[in-house]
Parts: sequence; C-alpha cells; structure tokens
Amino acid sequence: MAECTTDDCPNQATLNLCNQCITDLQAWLNKVPDMMDELFTTMARLDATAPRNREGGDGMTTEPAMPIRVGALEVRSALRIWVETTTQGELRPLNAETLAKDKYAGNFLDMLKGLLAKAERAIDNPMEKHAYGKCEAILTTDEGHEAECGEEITAAPDALTTECPWCSAVIDLQALRDARTRYFRESPLPPREAREELESKTGVKVSKLTFENWVNRKQLRYVLERITNTDKARRLYFVVDLLGAHQRIRE
Repeated sequence: MAECTTDDCPNQATLNLCNQCITDLQAWLNKVPDMMDELFTTMARLDATAPRNREGGDGMTTEPAMPIRVGALEVRSALRIWVETTTQGELRPLNAETLAKDKYAGNFLDMLKGLLAKAERAIDNPMEKHAYGKCEAILTTDEGHEAECGEEITAAPDALTTECPWCSAVIDLQALRDARTRYFRESPLPPREAREELESKTGVKVSKLTFENWVNRKQLRYVLERITNTDKARRLYFVVDLLGAHQRIRE
C-alpha cells in the first residue's frame, strides 16, 4: 500500500486515493449534474423581467430574452469534464474510484471544490456592473434653472446603452467608454492623485491598501518616469488602468 496522494491526508491507499478521499470526491462529483442544470438556467435565462441595468434585462419588458452570461457558460464548460452523458442524454457524475487510478487524483477534490464554488458565485451573484460616472443630462429645476442630473450610472460591462435611473435619459455607453479611455490616457498620475481622479470621475473609491495590493500582485501596471532634479525613478499610473483593475476584481 502507498500513501494517499491528497495533500495532508495521512491514510494509506491501494489506488492513488484512500477510501475516505474516494468517498469525499464522489460526494462532490454527485453535485455536478444539478449544478450544471442551474448554470444553464442562469446563463440562458428566458424571463425578461430582470431589474433595469442588469445584463440583458430591461425590467418587465417584452424585449428579447436575456443573452448568455459568459461567466456561467465558462464554468459550466469546465464542469463538463466531471460528468458523462447517458444514452438518454442525461448527465451522470464520473466514478470517483475510477478517477482514483489517475496519478493526479490527489488534486481532483480541490479542483472540483474550486469549480463548484465559482459556479455558486455565478448563480447567486447579481449580474456584474461597471461604473460609468455620472449622468450629464441637463434638467430643468422647479425654479426654471438648468442643472446637470449627476446620478451615478452603472450597467453591465458589455451593454451598449442604459437609462439613467433618475431622469431616464438614454446613455450611449460605448461613446462614454471611448471618451473616458481618451481622457484617462492623457497623462499618468502618482498613486494618490490617480485614486482621487478615479473617484472624482467615476465614483469608484480605491483605498491606499487596495492600490498597493494590486501593485504587489501585478494587477496594475505603472509608467516609470525619471524625475530630473533628483534623478530618482518615480512610478506613475494611468487612471484607466486603476478602473480596469477594479472591474477585473469585481468580475
């Protein structure tokens, strides 16, 4: 007999997994078919009654059905390797004892747990929204003065248009994206100024600690500028890159 290949498992095994790990793996495998069914419902939901500003929904309308949610589609595809299809077309979980013969079987349980956790997030979480700044529609006050609406605009990352939740103005999101990218690419800023500019223009607040974590984890690129009076290297950041990091983390 050999040791079980699952990390931190002290049990002996005739295959690459001990009996307990095979039982645990089978229990998680058994969850996959139902989870795939739920993901299918999530990624291709046919009701058109989602709240406004959610991806693919327009709130109690007769618009076409909601489009596929890519996140749910991707995790469902990843789960596909853990099931087989019967002759009746039904999904059936793979057999854990058969999988235990694989030399990499010790990694399977953690991989499967991670995928199922990702699947649950895709099902339970609302559609992701991106911040698009404030509505610039001009409104007329009761006193007859004109003023900018100023309502915060959020919408699905791939939406082309949305309505302001306050004044119902239709907003061209692609034009907003293009204009924002041009503006934020004009010149890089030091960390504090970049965070302040991001909050001022989009309402997205990034703390100093979060910013430093992004940099340490290489999720945020910088521009290296040499300051001539001290000859000391200085890192500057494009605001659009901060926004991109914020949106990737939320997704």
